[in-house]
Formats: sequence, C-alpha cells, structure tokens
Amino acid sequence: MLVVGEFNLNPWLSRGFRLNTKIGSLGLAIMLMPSLGFAAQWRLTPSIELVETYTDNVTLSSDANSESDLISQINPALSLTGKGRELELAFDYRMQNLFYLGDSDRNNTNHQLNAGLKATLAPDWLFLDASSTLSQQVLSPDDNVSLGNIGVVSGREDVLTTRVSPYIQTRVTQWTVADLRYSQDSVSYSGEMAEDSTSEQVSASLQSAKSFGSWTWGVRYTEQTIDYSELSVTQNREDVKRRDTVLDLGYQLSPRIRLTGQTGYEDNEYQLSADAETPEGEYWSLGTVWTPSSQTSITASGGRRFFGRTWALDWSHQARRHGWQLAYNEDLSSRRELQLEQFTFIRVNPDGTIYTDPITLSPVISQRDILVATDEVFIERRASFHWTMRHRKSTSTFQVNRSRREFQETSVTEITSGVDLGWNLQISRSEEFSANLGRQNTEREIGDDRYTIAGVSYEKQLGKSVNSTFEMRNVRRNGSGAGNDYVENQLSAGITMHW
Repeated sequence: MLVVGEFNLNPWLSRGFRLNTKIGSLGLAIMLMPSLGFAAQWRLTPSIELVETYTDNVTLSSDANSESDLISQINPALSLTGKGRELELAFDYRMQNLFYLGDSDRNNTNHQLNAGLKATLAPDWLFLDASSTLSQQVLSPDDNVSLGNIGVVSGREDVLTTRVSPYIQTRVTQWTVADLRYSQDSVSYSGEMAEDSTSEQVSASLQSAKSFGSWTWGVRYTEQTIDYSELSVTQNREDVKRRDTVLDLGYQLSPRIRLTGQTGYEDNEYQLSADAETPEGEYWSLGTVWTPSSQTSITASGGRRFFGRTWALDWSHQARRHGWQLAYNEDLSSRRELQLEQFTFIRVNPDGTIYTDPITLSPVISQRDILVATDEVFIERRASFHWTMRHRKSTSTFQVNRSRREFQETSVTEITSGVDLGWNLQISRSEEFSANLGRQNTEREIGDDRYTIAGVSYEKQLGKSVNSTFEMRNVRRNGSGAGNDYVENQLSAGITMHW
C-alpha cells in the first residue's frame, strides 16, 4: 500500500491516475523550476496553523443521534509566489491534520493545493498557462454536506484538477493577430462515485489588431474531446465532443457605446434524452457595451442557440463608498466544468482588488463543494446580484443568486437560489470582527433542500508573524426529500504563525 502521511494513493493509481499524475507533474515541475531562466521576484512563506474546534454534532446526524467532539488541527502550509515580466506564479499547499478526541480512528490528513502559472516561453509569440487544484468535496447533494472537513461524513472525496495550455499568440500583419492554442485538462476523484475525465482542446483564431475605422472583427474555431474513464460505480458516461466556429464583429458607435454581433455554428455530441433538442445548429447574438461613466459599465446581448432564446447581462457600478453588480448568463456546463472553474473563484475586495491572505500575501481562492449528482451536461441559466457598502471602519455586503439547471440526459430540472448578508468591522489596525448570515435552497423533483448558516468571527494580530482567530457558527439543514436534516454548532479558536 502506497501512503503519504495518511493519504492513500492506491485508489488513485488503480483508477488510471498515472496519466493524470504525469499531466499534473509536468505543470507543477514547470511552476517550481525558476532555473528555467525567468527573471522574477520570488517569495517563499512557510506557516503553521493550530486550531481547536468543538462541535455538538460531528457526524451531522439528526438530534437524537448527534455526537459532540473536540477536534485539534495542526496544519503546516507553504506558499511560493514568483512575479516578473515573463512569469507569474502562485503555489499554495496546505496539509490539514485532524485529530478527534472522541474517536482516534477518525483522525485524518487532507492535502490541499492551489497552483497557477502564466509564463512567456518565447517573447512575443509562445506562452504557457497551467493550473492545478487539490481539495476535498462532497459530490452528491443527497449526502450530508459540512462546511470544511471537520464533519465525519461518508460522501467526501479528494478532487484533483490539472490544466496545461501552451499557445502561440503573434501579430501576422499590421492589422491581424493570430492565436493558436492547445489545452489538456483532467478532473480526477479518489473514490468511485464520479468518473475521472481528460479533455483535449485545440482552438485557432484571427482577430483585428487595429480597428478598421470604427470596426473590429474576429474569427475562431474550437474543437474539444472529453474522455471519461468509465470506472464509476454509479454511472457510465460516453465521451463528449464539441466543435464551434464563430465570427465576431464590433462597431464603435460613439465614445461610450459599442455595438457587438456574433454568428456561428456549434456541433455538440453528448448523452441526451429522446425529447431533448439536438445540440447543434447555427446561433447568433446582438449586443451593446455602454459605459455612461468611468464608474458604470453595462454589457447586454440577446440571441438564439439550439435550446432557444438566450440573454446575457453584466451591469456594474463602482462608487467611492458603494458598488454593485448584476449579471445573467446562459450556457452549457457540467460537473467537470465547474470543478475546473474552481481556480478562477478568487476572492475580490469591495473595491475590486484581489483579496490576499495577510499571512502568505497570496490571492485567496474560495473552495466550495460542487453539489451536482451526475456528470451529464446541463443548460445553466444563472442570475446574480452583489452589493457592497463601505463606511470608514465597516463594510456591509448583500448577495443573491439563482440558477436553473436543465439536465440533458435525465430531463431533470434543478433550481438553486441563495442569499447572503455580511458585515465586517475594523475595530483597530490589529482587530477585526465579522458576521455572516446565509441561506441556500435547492428545488428538485425529489424535494427541496435548505441550508441556513450563521456565524461570527474575531481576528486579532498578535504580532508581525502571528494571527489569532475565534469563530462561532451554526448550520441547519432542512429538506423534504433527502432525509439528512441536522443542526450543528461549532466553536473554534486558532493561531497562525508564519516565517
């Protein structure tokens, strides 16, 4: 048995993980080799986190079967960043070690990774993008879902994603820029409740380097193949193929108004029900980009694809003390696509700047469970609204979202909606208090599923290299179908040191 810490590698190897390891190793080797000649500023920050957590329901059971426990964590971490003219690297690794006072058989080690690379391999024409994530997630919405990894649940698996994309981008003529890109990515699971998959994608595009008067143009072709491992015990997926040819046009009507148009042909091959629309055909859209001021931007479009009328909106406004964004989009997606997008969920401050960890000074990336029961393709229609109000020492936030997913094989429709209220108070230069209240509801044919989360936290910087945190949290799950109702209260205290 091959074990690293308490991380058993045999399930990965037995499920064809060797290929994915090669892909991940290639990307990570490139990330970790400054000897390639990149002139960059490097920063290496080791740290360790010590946390004590009390929970009154460690197994997330009903009230009659709830069980309390005290959990200790010793979590060493390492952050490596590099930034230069030809290189941008962020590599964050954390080893989470959990020790349960009530039952030592539950002790566990989780390995967590977020890594990304943007590099120039040859000036002005050859570039490389790469990324990798490793996290723990509950995959099925029918299982008990906990915040973080403290809850002892059966449906949690390690999820590894990798992506490597070399590409050529160069000016062909004074008026034309060419882009030729190859991408390979993979999504792998440590268990057998979901299928591993590998994707290869080739895309080529030509676009105007300068506008012809008020006009701009671009033409692009993309072809992608997704291969599934067929090793899941619950489902057997056929391979997916996608081809897309599109022409983009733009016209600058005025200094603040730009008109856009798009027409193309898509050909998608994936498993679908007998009454589903054939996923191919011509499509088009017309839109506008309006910037009435430096603080406000509106992008809106409407068109048609094989599944009907489509709409898109991105309306944002940023002022000195407040800001908001309203967005709507419709597109094809799947569980593997959501997993690969994890890396892009970088937390952003209310003023639009990227939120950095005060310990490692690296961008903080939000990990979340992708609660999608199958790997089938679905049409997602998603709307969201985010509002922020800033005062001298406090920040208030309000978020609401709604997503409708129409699964193309089972014809199941799932609607998720959520609302979140947050308040942050900067007590002093070294003290910060936060409060949060959120609710998420999922409507499915087998019944509704509702989560309510309330929490407060207090953070104090004890020194230049030491932070302390205290948190209280209440989580409630109520549903009419899954039968996994529970209430959990948590109390945590932690200290983080870095060098």
